[in-house]
Amino acid sequence: VLFLPTLVATTFKFRRGAVATLRSENFLHRYRFALDQATLVWGGMFWGVLFSSLSMGLILGGFTWLLVWEVTSAYVLQFIGNLLGLSVVLISKIIVMQIIRFTHYAAFYRRKPFSSNVMTVVMECYAIGISIWFMVARTIKIIVIGALYVGRIDTPLFSNGIGIFGPLELDNWPTVTRKEILIHEAHRHPYL
Repeated sequence: VLFLPTLVATTFKFRRGAVATLRSENFLHRYRFALDQATLVWGGMFWGVLFSSLSMGLILGGFTWLLVWEVTSAYVLQFIGNLLGLSVVLISKIIVMQIIRFTHYAAFYRRKPFSSNVMTVVMECYAIGISIWFMVARTIKIIVIGALYVGRIDTPLFSNGIGIFGPLELDNWPTVTRKEILIHEAHRHPYL
């Protein structure tokens, strides 16, 4: 059930030409070769959802365990306190920056160049000090997205063109899923 919306949407994209087929070199090399890979889709759907559920359970269970275990609970609570403090700083920054944006800038034009330049230097110094938390947050987001998307074999984890090195694809499951769709759609398009 999880995969049906994407499969239907991709089928419609193929039918109306939103995904290039016959006029694309990519189509000839990527989709018309190794059609037996489509047999992997059902197993990938089953195990992918299972792995995604288990990995999310491990992440949430691990965090909960670290929170309630006596040895680590003090560190986790301190970390949560740091995150709350960081939230206060970020909310304050957002409010101050909104005020400065409306009073000092008009799109790309600086109404008050000197104070805008001073604010730019201040914000760059602020970014050097606080960017480590942005990188920690980004790492956590990528891990959670990876855990959620390990089971979504019908949608790419990477953007188009990312993770493709010549004939090698790091994440080829979306291609395999499209092959499955094309195999079933071939009777509608005899030239595929």
